[in-house]
Amino acid sequence: MKKTLSREHRRSLENTVAAARIDAEAGAEKALQALAVGAAALPTHLSPEQRALRVRLREHARQLGDPRGADKTQATDRLLVEVAYEHWHRMLFARFLATAELLMHPDGYPVTLADCKEDAAAQVPPAGSRTPSEWEVAGRYASAMLPNVFRTDSPALALELPLESQQALERRLASLPAEVFDADDSLGWSYQFWQAPRKEAVQRRMKNAGTKVGADELPAVTQLFTEPYMVAFLLENALGAWWHRAHAGKPLPVAMPYLRMAPSSAPAGEASANNGTPAAGPMAGWPQTLAEFRVLDPALGSGHFLVSALHMLVPLRMAAEGLSARQAVDRVLAENLHGLELDARCVEIAAFALALAAWRYPAEDGRALGVRPLPRLNIACCGLAPQSRRADWLTLAGGDARLEAGMGALYELFQKAPELGSLIDPGSTTANAGLFDARWDELASLLDTALVADAVASGGTDLTEAGAAKHEAAIAAQGMAVATRLLSQRYHWVITNPPYLGAGQHGPLLKEFCESQYAAAKSDLANVFLDRCLRLCTAAGVLQFVMPQNWLSQTTYKHQRERLLRHVTWNLLVRLGAGAFETISGEVVKAILLTMTHAKPAENQSLQALDAGAPKTAQQKAALLKSGELVLLSQLGQRSNPDSIVMFGEVGQAALFSAVAGCFQGTSTGDNARLTRAFWEIDVANGDAAYFQGPAESTTLYGGRESVVFWKSVQTFQGSAVRGESAWGQRGVGVGQMQSLPATLYGGSLFANSTPVIVPIKEDDLAAVWCFCSSSEFAGELRKINQKLSVDNGYVGKIPFD
Repeated sequence: MKKTLSREHRRSLENTVAAARIDAEAGAEKALQALAVGAAALPTHLSPEQRALRVRLREHARQLGDPRGADKTQATDRLLVEVAYEHWHRMLFARFLATAELLMHPDGYPVTLADCKEDAAAQVPPAGSRTPSEWEVAGRYASAMLPNVFRTDSPALALELPLESQQALERRLASLPAEVFDADDSLGWSYQFWQAPRKEAVQRRMKNAGTKVGADELPAVTQLFTEPYMVAFLLENALGAWWHRAHAGKPLPVAMPYLRMAPSSAPAGEASANNGTPAAGPMAGWPQTLAEFRVLDPALGSGHFLVSALHMLVPLRMAAEGLSARQAVDRVLAENLHGLELDARCVEIAAFALALAAWRYPAEDGRALGVRPLPRLNIACCGLAPQSRRADWLTLAGGDARLEAGMGALYELFQKAPELGSLIDPGSTTANAGLFDARWDELASLLDTALVADAVASGGTDLTEAGAAKHEAAIAAQGMAVATRLLSQRYHWVITNPPYLGAGQHGPLLKEFCESQYAAAKSDLANVFLDRCLRLCTAAGVLQFVMPQNWLSQTTYKHQRERLLRHVTWNLLVRLGAGAFETISGEVVKAILLTMTHAKPAENQSLQALDAGAPKTAQQKAALLKSGELVLLSQLGQRSNPDSIVMFGEVGQAALFSAVAGCFQGTSTGDNARLTRAFWEIDVANGDAAYFQGPAESTTLYGGRESVVFWKSVQTFQGSAVRGESAWGQRGVGVGQMQSLPATLYGGSLFANSTPVIVPIKEDDLAAVWCFCSSSEFAGELRKINQKLSVDNGYVGKIPFD
């Protein structure tokens, strides 16, 4: 059973990480200044070892994207951040390992923190260095255990933090309760809390100055912790469905409380009974054996989906293939799990989370499998761009023309990687053909050879600037080669919580890319990811997403919905509504859980749907997902809805409200405080002012009639928008844009944009329109197609009306 942090321990971790970031960045700044890494001139007092490290740090800063000036000064903003989080990560991971009794000496025997203290006292530090603490020794041991996480030659970790900074970090780490290091979600939260100040600062700039989101801001703004119940629901309804097909009649080897079963057919809109058919579909496109099975999370984050998949795939493979726990763990890591992530920090956390899960996994006797070498993980950072000159980059090919073509294509492909990440498509253009002329094993072997040759030539210490640049380029190219291999493959299962970012916040590069490559999905990065991930699926592969809910109804996404409903099979849809994320309050994020199959739907294709929008808390929604009623909908019926709006039911065109009444948007003054008054303050008789109807506080015959507006001023005011003329002088119903959608009669005056007005085409129908709008049925029908707190007037005509 997964362990999650209590609120108390989560607050403790949040406070500790926030303080640790300040300490670590202050220490990194002092350490970089001590070596004059940013200065143009080389200080004469540095030792040969310090000079070599300074060269390596400067070249590493360039590879991270810190610019070098014409006067040879070197920016270090990105380098400072990396030094800070690398030192913190190494210490944090060391404590995770020590708490789990998994920390190992490089010679292969287990050690405790007390052992590390003894080892520290016995060490003779290099000239100019201090004696390390037990935490530093533990961190070095942890680093040696984790070649999938930390570079063995990392210049960021070779830089020694000042003693006061190191001690401050150690105090922070020691203050955390042991429960933090036993919970499965601690690593994800630690990343979220580290990013929090950056995220808040970017959001303030976006709000106050209209700042767009570029490469530097994307990781902070778009990362969102996925709730464990969402992960469990998606995983269980995919893997459980596969087991029922591939091993029919055999009991599941692992508990799956979220696995939902439903009939394959039933009248549209009716609740379904359980008859043993998986609600998410049969997973017919998946291989019969999991040895051939590939799953990808293209927005990896802290590895939540992949770690959870490991815990489910291992018992499935043990039962199906007769493997031992150790064999199954290693094969799942090597054969099944794949991940990509824009942010290198997340890649480190995800790699460590997978290693920790593999070492903690219980053997047949119930004890942890323990530390051992693991297969090379199939995860990579896809957000780094080549920073060296193209000519220098191509020297890595060693004169091999075919491999040089591959390296050249790699160089071009990743130029926009810091903003595009997993959206990069190596197969999208023939310009990248060189990538496929150079086989991946040859390219990887070439880069490994280049790295070894660099290390031998430099003796591991005295690197020239040119040598350091080549070494950093080779390291970057290795990562890009792995990322390109992952981006070039096709997967039976793509599962993720994609980045959410509206088009209005896209930076110029991302905006141009989305508009040119994903025109129908360009309004939100999550929708662009949806289309991109379908391309990553095999034929009949399965796609599972945690998506914003608004795209199911908003007109902006009409063409994307039409295409997906026509060409992709929709299997299972859960509407979570507000409150689905425990740490996000109010109406900020409303999510859906979506399962699709990358195959053309049959004409009678059924979509299983579950509405979990009513419960207020994440815990209540999680409980409902296990037992709530599934409703069977027709996919063809969804296509016939107005604008192909996806709703829990279907609407015939002849029964729409728009056949009876029109709905009109009102006037925005641009400055209500300046241009409106209460009706008793102004005489409207002289024509300068006019009555101005607004929303009623609750449904009532006569409400919202308290205001007048300086009409002549509104007509010339630069910030105003005069709308609703078609309704003026007529009778109808005004609807407030609030949660309850309060209704009141409209008498023909000017009206505010916060009060859309519904006017019947035939005045004789006003009584029927009023009865409908003032009933709970009106709000219920409107919320079926749009869950936003403030519903645009264009959606009113799309609801059914008799």
